[in-house]
Amino acid sequence: EEDAPPSLLKALENSLVLVHGGQSMNVGPVLEMVTEKYLLRDEAEWHARHRSMEILDEMMEAFRRSDVKEIGRCTTENFLGPVRSVIPWATNMYTETLIERVVARFGEKFWGFCMHGGASGGGMGFIFCPTAKEEAVQVLGDIMLQTKKEMEHAVPFAMNPCVFDYKVNDFGTVAQLCDRNDLPELLQHESKSTDSQL
Repeated sequence: EEDAPPSLLKALENSLVLVHGGQSMNVGPVLEMVTEKYLLRDEAEWHARHRSMEILDEMMEAFRRSDVKEIGRCTTENFLGPVRSVIPWATNMYTETLIERVVARFGEKFWGFCMHGGASGGGMGFIFCPTAKEEAVQVLGDIMLQTKKEMEHAVPFAMNPCVFDYKVNDFGTVAQLCDRNDLPELLQHESKSTDSQL
């Protein structure tokens, strides 16, 4: 809680739009590139790695203050700077176009971008001023789908892009073991239908 107070979780929920851009790729070559550049200690990548560590320190301070705007600045700087320096394949025309279109649509109400995973185009986050989040949730899917339609002949897509509906909680993904009597009525009906087919 010291590094991520409850106020931070609420602030993130009020600003962060999580999406899957629809792309799918083998990130093995990307991870190989990261390892190679780390082991070779090339100067530009070495400096980028150290800047990334400084950005992490800045981000941790922003976490403690629940400053989502600063978190967005940090994640964007890290993606546009160190990540692209070390891993040129981490981005692509699709992702770059999405960011440009979101900036054009939201201006200063767009606070930042973050990539989730080994390359962009799949799991991504867009950080907005809380007053713009509802609009962003409504239009981001359309922006991604239109961009996908323009580019699907040139870059790989596994699915149509989607915007996730989520709530932040302190527990992560949890499940509760229950017996058939505890199931909601609809599931009990489906369960009986399945049993009769066995």
